[in-house]
Formats: sequence, structure tokens, C-alpha cells
Amino acid sequence: MGKSLTPEFFDSCESSFKKDSKLKLARLSVAKNGIFASCQDPDKGVANPNVFSLDVKAGGVTNQKQSGRCWMFAGLNVLRPIASKKLGKKDFEFSEAYLQFYDRLEKSNFFLERIIELRDKPCDDFLLVNLISYPNGDGGHYPFFKSLVKKYGLLPIELMPDSTVACTTPELNKTLNFLLSGAAAKLRAHFQNGGSLEKAEEMKEGYLEEVYRILGVSLGLPPKEFVYEYYDKDDKFVRLPKQTTSEFFRDYVGVDLDEYMPLCDAPFRDYPTNKIITCPQVGCVEGDLGVEFFNVGLEPMKKAVIKSLEAGEVVWFAADVSASSARKDGYLINELYALEELFGIDLSSSKKERLEHWMTSCNHAMTFTGVNIDESGKPNRWKVENSWGKENGIDGYFVMDDAWFNEYVYQVYVNKKYVDSELVKQYEESERIEVPPFNTFM
Repeated sequence: MGKSLTPEFFDSCESSFKKDSKLKLARLSVAKNGIFASCQDPDKGVANPNVFSLDVKAGGVTNQKQSGRCWMFAGLNVLRPIASKKLGKKDFEFSEAYLQFYDRLEKSNFFLERIIELRDKPCDDFLLVNLISYPNGDGGHYPFFKSLVKKYGLLPIELMPDSTVACTTPELNKTLNFLLSGAAAKLRAHFQNGGSLEKAEEMKEGYLEEVYRILGVSLGLPPKEFVYEYYDKDDKFVRLPKQTTSEFFRDYVGVDLDEYMPLCDAPFRDYPTNKIITCPQVGCVEGDLGVEFFNVGLEPMKKAVIKSLEAGEVVWFAADVSASSARKDGYLINELYALEELFGIDLSSSKKERLEHWMTSCNHAMTFTGVNIDESGKPNRWKVENSWGKENGIDGYFVMDDAWFNEYVYQVYVNKKYVDSELVKQYEESERIEVPPFNTFM
């Protein structure tokens, strides 16, 4: 039996607290300003100016608002400069709501397929519990983005702009999850009563039609064909011929998304290096491969990002944006806050410890658009395009120091041509090691 807290313990803590004059000063500051404002180190910002030796002009900053579509925004922000150049249009933007419609529909289908697949599992099965706990959210991974674009193409934002629901998703999430949870209960009851697989598939189609209704009302219906009219960078009127969204992606982006590979720093105990780690239970478009990571460590990641930027291409990456960051100032700087000094405590931990014990998570996607190379030829800070609008950061852009990259960047997606050829070979020949969805990368 565990040892309970005693009056003697509290007396000891109080006595120690009152003897420490630094804690009294900390108490006064925190009471007035809050924890982080009381210990943000201004010298860290001075040491990381918004100046970069290599700076790719990516265009105007986008804004995901109150939605979890960062992975989608970051993916579109990688392709946006390509389309902008081909169209001759300044500050071009793709429709996020267009991909969002199909993302939520595909995730619903993926969820119901897993419910049918796991029909014989008990209610407390770990995989089933993980699945049912959140049937349909707006978060995602780069493979989701790739699958959606390959299947549905892309659309200019003017032809399907964000609705109120598109950029403020809690009500949509709640409605979809309530519908899908009920659908899961009915499907499981159907099988428990001896129902057939064929009838279950028919039921699934009916539930997906209801999802479609919700999405149509909330986001609008995506067009199948469209005529795009706009003013180019010289203010000249342009009208493109009628085309499909897949034709638009082919003609005005033309990138082979299968040529992009994930480079990852995942120092989990059981994750081998230079192997593909995958989780089939986390997915979007049914039939495509699930989330995958190629665990290579930091240096190959940085090398490939720099080569991409040198070629004028921005880079999608995923990280823990909540760690040691200042949203309004636009800082992603390691040890930005002197929390240990403020409280007189020890907060030291390794990247491996944080990942394995849920102290951190891969919770946000952004794009690298620049880097500063110091006199020794090493990167010391990175320019980051976020999707939080111009009111955050420096006109929407953030400064990341290299130490933050080391500690909190977990994954980048880069074109294979910017990756060492031997590493590409290992990736293409690697076996796929499946892991369950119970970690901070999923």
C-alpha cells in the first residue's frame, strides 16, 4: 500500500518555501504576469534575429483559425509557390475547405471499415478503444494530404472559400463523432446478432451518406469542374478553360508526391534506425498505406532541408509547437523560459524520455522557408512559415533556433532528390515495421 501525504510533509514544504527569498519574488511576479511572462529570456530573442542567409519567398501567410488543419495548410503551402509561379498570380492560395470536405468523408469511411474489421473484438480491446475514443477529427499527417491530393486534385480558394464551420471546427467534430459513434454501436450490434457482412456494408453506405449531408451543409459541395478567372501579377485578366480539380493539380502544380519521403528523428526505445515505421490503424483514404516514418536522426534531416531550400523549395515538417515557444513573438527557441530558475526545480529530460513518457507530442505541422548558415557552415536558426495568420509571429513567420530543431522537430517530408542516395536506397528497400497507435507520433 502506498504512503499517504502527512502533516509533517506539508510543514516541511512550507518551511522550505518561506525560507527561500527567491520564491517570494517569483510569487509576486507570477501573480501579476503569469508563469511564462515572468521568466521569458529577452536575450534569446536578440540572439535569434529575423534575418536568414537563405530565404525562400513563399507568399502571403495563411490562417487555419480555430481548426486542426495545420497538416493540410502546411502541405498546400509547399505546393502554393509552384502554382503561383505557373499561374503568374501573386499570393495564390488553394481551397483548404475543398480538401477538408473529402478528408472528413474519407476518415469516416476509414473509421467504419475498421469497426467492421474489428467486429469480433471486445469493447475494452486497446485498438477498438483507441478508435472509438475519437472517430473523426480534423488533425492529420502528411500521408493523408498526399492521398487526398492524388485522389481529388486541388482547387483555387476563390471557388470554395472557408465557411464559418470550416475554420471553427469543434461543432463539426462533435456532430460527426456523435453520428459515427452511434454507427459503430449499431454495426457491432448487427454482428453480435448474427448479421451478415454484406448487410453491414449496406449500413455503412447509409451512414456515409449522412456524413456527406453534414459536410455539404457545413462546408458546401465541392465542384467537379470549374472555370478559373483571375488577375495575374501584372493585373491582366486571365480565364482558364473548364477543367477538373485533378487536371488543375496536374497542369499547375505537376509534382509527383510519391517522390517525397519522410525523414524522422524518433528516438523511441524500440524504433530501429534507417527502417520504415508504420501504423496501418492511423489513416485517411482507405486502401492507401498508413502513417509512416523513416527513422534517420537529425543530421540527414537538416541536410535534406537545406538542399531543398537551396533549390527554392519549402519543406513540410512536424514538431511540438507547444514547447518553449512564444506565439505572439514568433519564437521557437529552446530554453526560452527560465522555469527552473523561477521555481527552483529540475526540468531536465532527453528527447527520448519526453517522447516515451508523453511529455511531448508531434502536434503541429508548418513549413521551413529559410535558414541561416553561420561562419562554420552550420545552421543556427531557421525561418518557419506558420498558418496562424499575420497577427502571430513576424507577419506570420516564426524564428526557430537550431537547438529547438534538435529537441522538438520530429519529421520532415522532402523530395528524394535532396536526400543522400544511399539513404534513399535503404528507404526504398526497407521492410515496413508495424507499430500500434499508442504513442506520441500518431
